[in-house]
Amino acid sequence: MCTWQRIERLQKTIDMLKVQTYKDFTFCIWNNNPDIKNEIDKIISATNLKIEVHHNPENIGGLGRFYFAKQKDGIIIFIDDDLEFDENMVEYMVNTYRAKHIFSWHAFKIKGGYWNRERVFSGDCDYAGTCGMVADSDIFKDERLFSELPEKYKFIEDLWLCFFAKYEHGYKIQGCKPEIWAINDKKNQCRNLFKEKDLFYSELKRKYVI
Repeated sequence: MCTWQRIERLQKTIDMLKVQTYKDFTFCIWNNNPDIKNEIDKIISATNLKIEVHHNPENIGGLGRFYFAKQKDGIIIFIDDDLEFDENMVEYMVNTYRAKHIFSWHAFKIKGGYWNRERVFSGDCDYAGTCGMVADSDIFKDERLFSELPEKYKFIEDLWLCFFAKYEHGYKIQGCKPEIWAINDKKNQCRNLFKEKDLFYSELKRKYVI
């Protein structure tokens, strides 16, 4: 999970993770905001949950999670700091996991442009967001995932991951339905990327599909 603006949500996320039915995991936090470093360290010092944190000197968005995943082996679960979930979320994701697959709660079939899309909770999809995603660690070992992401689209890393995994590594991209729901606090970074997401999707489609 990344942190940036929602430090007030961190304790809530930890509390939800502490009561998970599946407990053999490490909670990895990529902090994009050096101004909240001390607050994060204080919060995590007061829990016995297994946590690793990386404090980045600048905001690189969700790409930070990919750098963290690159260091790990096995099952990788991504969540966002505006999500809430039940006590079975981790167990559900672990049981859903399959090698060379990416499953996401925030999954869509795209019917034209990026925003012309249909939400799916099972089966194949075109886009799988990292807010409630499970994947294997292998895809993050390929350095091209980082080096070939255009700088101007560096905050649209999840769309890039879907195309890269599917067309460069033969992954299946699919929807899933854990008990997850999102809050709406108007702090989501994607609100500033509407045009860029449509443009990037068109570029990726030309590159890999047409």
